[in-house]
Amino acid sequence: MCPPIRQRASHLALFAVLGTSLYTACEPTASLDPKNSKQVPVSEPSYTVTASNLSATVVSWSQINISWASSPSASGYQIFRSVAGATGTYDQIAATGASASSYANTGLSGSTNYCYKVRSFKTAGKNTSYGAYAGPVCATTLAPPLPAPTEIDAVPEASGVRFKWKDNSSNEDGFQIERASAVTGPWAAAGNAPANATSLFVSAPTEQLVCFRVTAFSSAGPSAPSTPDCTTLPAGPYGLSAKALDLQSITLNWTDNSGVEDGYLVARTEAGGVETNIATLPPNSVTYRDASVRPDIAYTYRVLATKDGGLSSQSNYATAVVSTTAPATPSYFQVYYYPDTEGYGWNYLTFYWGDASSNEDGFRIEYSGNGSGGWSTYLTADANATSTYAQFSVFEPPPSGGCWRVIAFNAIGESNPSTISCLEPGVVPTDLTATAVDQQTIDLTWTDNANIEKGYVVIRSTAIDGEYSVVANLGANATSYHDAGLASGQEYWYLVAAVYPGDNWSDYSNYASATTAMGTAGITSSGTVVIQRTDRARPVRVTGRPMLPTLRYLRKK
Repeated sequence: MCPPIRQRASHLALFAVLGTSLYTACEPTASLDPKNSKQVPVSEPSYTVTASNLSATVVSWSQINISWASSPSASGYQIFRSVAGATGTYDQIAATGASASSYANTGLSGSTNYCYKVRSFKTAGKNTSYGAYAGPVCATTLAPPLPAPTEIDAVPEASGVRFKWKDNSSNEDGFQIERASAVTGPWAAAGNAPANATSLFVSAPTEQLVCFRVTAFSSAGPSAPSTPDCTTLPAGPYGLSAKALDLQSITLNWTDNSGVEDGYLVARTEAGGVETNIATLPPNSVTYRDASVRPDIAYTYRVLATKDGGLSSQSNYATAVVSTTAPATPSYFQVYYYPDTEGYGWNYLTFYWGDASSNEDGFRIEYSGNGSGGWSTYLTADANATSTYAQFSVFEPPPSGGCWRVIAFNAIGESNPSTISCLEPGVVPTDLTATAVDQQTIDLTWTDNANIEKGYVVIRSTAIDGEYSVVANLGANATSYHDAGLASGQEYWYLVAAVYPGDNWSDYSNYASATTAMGTAGITSSGTVVIQRTDRARPVRVTGRPMLPTLRYLRKK
């Protein structure tokens, strides 16, 4: 604050020694508000200092040092910087204390021009006054230690963006990819790629502009950021349908789900062939007529939106055929029941068949409680399919037993039904017992719990965990078997399963064993052993039994 009037004379003498340019007139006036550049009345005069001898010295690719002549009369200094040249917009980047005469500006980009201004400020009571700006002075940082990647390209790819670049260095440790919602930033880290990489997949939302840039880095430091490139991942089409229009063409229809696509790509697969791209369509397309088809051949289609040389997620698949005859009967058919043994929480009823035609529109799996009549639709499957399944929670009862068959169909008609395959999930023979009769004979008995079986199979081994062989195929409703021609003094283990149309076996009964008598010792004691199978997943090796398809294979399809 200004001294009392009676002290000003002595102060003016001091001013003459220090230089009158260091102080403004000590009269009430207005000061400049640095935030809004408006004159603000003050009740006391101000003290201002003008910084001088401003210089900028390049230290490295990432640092420029600023220096100026300081004054003991200043409270501190403010440093301003422009990245748009000497006449560009300046932003304050730092403030120093009264004794400072330099500032190290670090974290800069290589090969970049920076301009600076500095001004002092003086705080007196509640008031702050500012000196005139010194500068500008400009300097350009040294080249970065690595060359920047070039040939930047952001390409949509299904659920994200594949960001590509050219690697211009041979000694980088890796690359940092940054993303922004505008080409001007602000930029945020989006991922890293290893040395020598030239692309990185980054997830991205649909229908939103996303920009990328990449920087090479090493222990010596990073390159300059590449020029950015932007793209928008288009939303994929949905609701694709395919239908024969006439004897020469198939018509496709779908829903356009994007507002940014460049166009649409139509891909087609002929039954038993490879997929080919057959059409590129303009933006907003929702239909296509394929006039290059042949009769009685199933064609499967998918559609994708295109953008900047990339593709959206695909539509659903749709299949159609220009039919002139009804499809052929499926070559075989089997149904299997897979109880949950891996903790997935689901039991599966699975269906397999051979596709004997190339002109079906689809398949219909039918069900009958006993296989002799009353057939109804159970499931349907697309053209060219050879399997499907129904799943049931482990907390539900097993699916109802019965018989199934498959029929191929198209617009002309349908095939004859396939062979029948039957099952009764959860139904097994029980109470199996084995009783030695003499030195060469063991009698088996069990309880028949099946309703639609075509017979029973008896399997035998000389060890409970040994290799089992089929020793008897019996008719429906069988409940006993006389196993003769055995070795004396030998223990035999048995299991029994119901056999259904389609050659499906039920799960096995309990284990039962007996030991034939030795020599002429008689048969006073048969040594019968019965073990209930509490673990239905226990493996049983059976010679001659067909291998079941794996459920994992079906899930992958």
